[in-house]
This record gives sequence, structure tokens and C-alpha cells, in this order.
Amino acid sequence: MALKQLVEKGLENKTLFEKHFLEQNTFFPNSDPFVVINEDSNNITIGKCIRALYYEKMEALEKQFDARVLMKFEDGLGFEKIVCSALQRTGNFLADHVKIKFPYKNIRISGEVDLIATTSDGETVGVELKTGTGYYFQQQVFYGYKNEPTVEREYIVNQLQAAPIVEHLMQAGIYLYYYQNIFKSKKELTNINKWFLLYKDNETSEMAEYIVYLTVDSKDSKHYINTAKLNETGSYDAIALKPIAIEDIFENFVMTQNYIDISVLPPRSYNPSYTDEEIDELLEKKLLSKNKHKEMKAGKIEKMHYKCAYCQFLSLCLQNKEIIRDEEPLPIVQNVL
Repeated sequence: MALKQLVEKGLENKTLFEKHFLEQNTFFPNSDPFVVINEDSNNITIGKCIRALYYEKMEALEKQFDARVLMKFEDGLGFEKIVCSALQRTGNFLADHVKIKFPYKNIRISGEVDLIATTSDGETVGVELKTGTGYYFQQQVFYGYKNEPTVEREYIVNQLQAAPIVEHLMQAGIYLYYYQNIFKSKKELTNINKWFLLYKDNETSEMAEYIVYLTVDSKDSKHYINTAKLNETGSYDAIALKPIAIEDIFENFVMTQNYIDISVLPPRSYNPSYTDEEIDELLEKKLLSKNKHKEMKAGKIEKMHYKCAYCQFLSLCLQNKEIIRDEEPLPIVQNVL
């Protein structure tokens, strides 16, 4: 066996050993969140597709291991070690890889916090560490866009602004909600009101920093996600987001679980087969870039939402294939440690 193949096998074995993928009734902040934003009478899904989440939880396909994806994950772990070591040397490190789990109605929410640290003024904060590379990553997170975005960014009011990736915002928001509303012990980890997203470009080693915080709406009492980006002067520039409430994310998890419990296929969150009229309408509503509209019209790319194009469950989805659950879900334990 070639050395390259041995490395790939070792990565796969490590992933199988850690086995974080599937637990009954359990949803993960780093991979599962989605919300639906109502804008001008249009329901716009942001984040995970509910049907893809259903197929994933029902184990519709055997888990596939892509060595490149696993290697990227290891790159992220390397960044975590660098940051943790640096903060230990400065005396700002408190804890890393902190596991959390809590019940919500008929589901569990389970995650692992990258890092808890203190700032230079002694404030305790949470930190999520993210890595990436390439033009699209740099434009989205570091620099923003001059003309029009190359990907749909419906969650940002000004889509030209650099901003955190929406899945990372929802992950950080869930962790903040947990520490502000559920966590009951360990005094040094209480009163966490900010969560940092620290991005590293693997190509240039440049970093971008965002603060995530929650505000409670006086009308519906929901916790809404806010964010701001560190600028060159050391202050933070607010980024206007469309309304993303933590409670709505949780309710969407519950809705997904209800479909799973009765083995009923949920509707698609995204469209895998646009008509020409729908493409024109998306362009008019600024939900599709001019370049993608042109390429779809010319037949250069498939007439579907970009999330559908990369979905491992696309074939099952197009067949509207239902999966029958063959075992009862585990009971939810309502006490929180």
C-alpha cells in the first residue's frame, strides 16, 4: 500500500473512532442549523436543507470519507493548537474542546466549543476557529465584493460586505445561547456575552476576526444573532444581518425530528430544477447573480440551487425517496448538568 493511501486510511480510522456523525434525536450546531427568513412574501431558507438533514439522520447513504475533506479538518485542528498554545503563553487560555449537550423539547443539541479564553481586559469569551483558502473564501470572509457576490448571501443586508459564513454565525449563536441561558456551573465560564469567530487563510496565513453577540427582541423575546468585523484601527464595524433567531433554529430541528419520527419525507429547502421563468425571477429579486443567471441560461451550469448541485443526496431527492425508520428514538433526558 502506498504511503499516501496509508495516510488516508489513518485519517478515515480516526474519524470512525471519534464517530461524531449520528446520534438519535441529536442535532449538531456546527453542521445542522437552518432558518427560514420571510422577505417580501418570500420564504428564503438559509443553511442546511431540511431534506438533506432528514436523509443524513436516517442514514440513507453509507457515510463517505473524502481524504481531502478529512485533511482540511486536520488543518483546522492544527490552527486550534497554534491559537491555544499562544493564549496559554499570554495567560488568556481557559479551556478547549468543551463538550456541551442540552435537551430542547423532543431533541438534543450537542456540540464542542473550540476555545474559552479571556480578552486583554479580562472578559471571558468563546472562540470558534475556522480555516479556508481560495478566492471565494477570501472574498466572503476577508475582503468583500466590489461588484456582486459570486455566491448567494441572502442573510446579509449588504451582500458586498465581508461577513462570517452563515453556518458559523448560527453555530456561535447557539453556543452563546447555551452559556447565557442554560449553563449553570463553573464560575469562570459564566457571563459569556461575546463569541469570537477567528478565520485563518491557509494560503496567506492572514486572519480575520468577528464578534458575535445576541440581542433579545422585546416583541417576541427571541435571541437574534448580530456580528461585527475587526477593522485595521482595532475597532469593530457592525454588519447588518437579516433576522436569525436561535429559537427558530431549534424549532427547525424539532420539525426535522418530527418528520424522522414518522418516516415522512420533508419538502426540499432548495430547488434542484429551476425553470427559465424562475431563474429570471430570482435575478429580479437579487437572489441569483448576473453571472450565474447568464451561465444557467446558456446551459453552462445546471439550473438548480448551488447547494443541490453539491448535495450527496441529490439522486434520492429527485426520486422523492422516503426512508423507513427501523427503530424507536431514544428518550430525551430533561435534566441539564
